[in-house]
Amino acid sequence: MNVALIAGATTGGALTGWLAARNLATLRYRRPHERGLPAPTWHRWLPALTGAGAALVATTDSWERLLLAAPLLAVGAWLAAVDADVQRLPFKDVVTLGLLETVTVAIVATATHDPGAALIGLAGATVAYLTFRLLHRVARGKLGYGDVTLTVPLALATTTAGGPALGWLWITISLVAASLYALTNRTNPQQNRPLGPWLILGAVVSLALG
Repeated sequence: MNVALIAGATTGGALTGWLAARNLATLRYRRPHERGLPAPTWHRWLPALTGAGAALVATTDSWERLLLAAPLLAVGAWLAAVDADVQRLPFKDVVTLGLLETVTVAIVATATHDPGAALIGLAGATVAYLTFRLLHRVARGKLGYGDVTLTVPLALATTTAGGPALGWLWITISLVAASLYALTNRTNPQQNRPLGPWLILGAVVSLALG
């Protein structure tokens, strides 16, 4: 276990979370009809969460996984917070995450001389998109299209790092976490619950455990 790597990752992750929290505190992401909602107070926990996530991935001693997790801990954490607040994922920011993750995968594949891993990641992202797109149609709106597009960069990161097995681990962790949260928070059962935060959490945890 590389203590210096873990310390550096923790510091970098916490700084990323702090910057995201400052941006989120402005509430600029809210649409006009959302501005009357209560201001969230849990943004203050983002630095601790992103720092812990980075530290967890760093325990693998894999710079490749840490690099693949970086966009998830930066843009992904911001998206998770927005989705938790207003139950939607800004499309342009999901696209930004996808582009960053694609560039990261290309860097990892080039540095490791392993284009096969990138091709597996691309295949995983395609399968994830098509599967969730089908679920979106079957669920008739209960699964948002933002969640569908979010699966692309998350599947790309996880399956590039560990193949289909890690992709399945990501899905399993995400859905179990989302289900447990729904079962323990039944204050308004008619309200759609955001899935994005759990998809992102599952991706980071799977990169650390897989």
